[in-house]
Amino acid sequence: MRLKSTKGVSDMKGWKSILGGAVAMPIALSAAGASADNTVGDVLAAIGQFDTFLEAVEQAGHGDVLTGEGPVSVFAPTDETIGDVGDDPEAFVAAHIAEVAVVGDASMDVEMVSGETVEFSQSDDGNTMGGVEVLVTGMEVNNGFIHVIGGPLPH
Repeated sequence: MRLKSTKGVSDMKGWKSILGGAVAMPIALSAAGASADNTVGDVLAAIGQFDTFLEAVEQAGHGDVLTGEGPVSVFAPTDETIGDVGDDPEAFVAAHIAEVAVVGDASMDVEMVSGETVEFSQSDDGNTMGGVEVLVTGMEVNNGFIHVIGGPLPH
């Protein structure tokens, strides 16, 4: 399934610029009044900073998970921070998706699609997922939550 790009995303409110190094990334902080097309996959595609991650999702055959009914939570590294997906996009992607709602308002263990349990941790120093910095926590969309992370999770 091909992920859609911007259909319906213009309805989103509360855009904010998050600076990561030299790159400014627009992040939708609220999906109030968003259309049904504002799924995890659609919003990641519309932001335009997750092309490598979305390509791996397509190769792994998980596009339907990101655009389906949900709930789904994605811990997505940006194009700038993703690094090498490796020879196994399935393992890479499965380590970054949970088919549960992870709001990000409390520390918890999260079972990923890979079957691994990864710790989402909150502290005064910020949030981490499996030891990786969470740059944006709990961006709610129609079928779940997006968490922007500062690098790939172990896979």
